[in-house]
This record gives sequence, C-alpha cells and structure tokens, in this order.
Amino acid sequence: MKNVMILSKALTFGGAERAAAALAGYMAKECNCILVVIDDENKTYESDAEIITLKQSVVNKGRGLTLLMWFVKLFFKVRKIRREYEIDECISFLTEPDLIN
Repeated sequence: MKNVMILSKALTFGGAERAAAALAGYMAKECNCILVVIDDENKTYESDAEIITLKQSVVNKGRGLTLLMWFVKLFFKVRKIRREYEIDECISFLTEPDLIN
C-alpha cells in the first residue's frame, strides 16, 4: 500500500485548504495518507486522514534571513516526517508548501 503525504498551509477558510482536506479524506480510504499542515490556528476543515501540524505561524514569517530560516526549519521538519512515515508520494497545495516540497 502506498504512503501519501498531503502538505497544506492551513485548514482555515479557502478553496485549496478545503481541497487538501477532502483529498486527504478520500485518499485515506484507498491508501496510507497523512495530512501535514504548517499552521493549525483557526482550523475550519476536518479530514478522515491523520493530521500532523508543524505549529509554525504562516502570518509572522519575517523578512530576509528570518524568512529563509523559516523555510529551512520547515523543510527539515517535513523531511523528518517523510522518513518517519516512509512517504512514497507528496502532494502540496499553495506557494509555501510547494517551496518546502
């Protein structure tokens, strides 16, 4: 069975967030699927898949070197999850998750 990770910015109001939660719920029935969310503040959508939150604010990322360090920190957190769960495929939604992926 394939291990799939869906990476999303948040589960708040928005079309991409809703699509990520719905896709994760559907895929959880067909394969091992986890939904990784960068920021879990004001969660609006639920999913049947396992949800892992990285607890990083997407609002106060900073600028310049601080922003770069924010991305590097998230990259290593996502990489750790990929190795831990032996992820075969990763699907990302929106800009920040695309850069981390």
